[in-house]
Amino acid sequence: MVGRQMPIIGYQPSVFQPTPRRPARNIQSRDLMEQDVLRTNLLSIVGAGFLMLLAGTFLYFYRDNLSANYRFFMPLPPLAVAAYIYVFNMFGHYSGELPNGFWVTMKEILISIAVTSTSFGIFVILLIAIISFFRQ
Repeated sequence: MVGRQMPIIGYQPSVFQPTPRRPARNIQSRDLMEQDVLRTNLLSIVGAGFLMLLAGTFLYFYRDNLSANYRFFMPLPPLAVAAYIYVFNMFGHYSGELPNGFWVTMKEILISIAVTSTSFGIFVILLIAIISFFRQ
């Protein structure tokens, strides 16, 4: 088995990266693909950063009105990172394009919101239970 790679069970290669089973056709097409991935990644980071700037500016100027409920705004930074990762992965899943049609895109986003909200709620409840148990 020297020189032969064993397949990883459940592994699905990214559409952006050539694999031993699907090599790049030539160097030029691989470079264009890498540039597209880099462009998508950078735009996602810049977009998330800009939205964080807007949210931070809003929170700063309205801090007196929002100070009683400040704890609800604390998840914004990790939420921006999660949104950046989701958008980057969505573009990767659809080969650098948006899904076909507005409603398909909205369906993708709503499914993501439902899964993420449910996961967040379960995680918070379990974390509260664990902390309450060990504090006693």
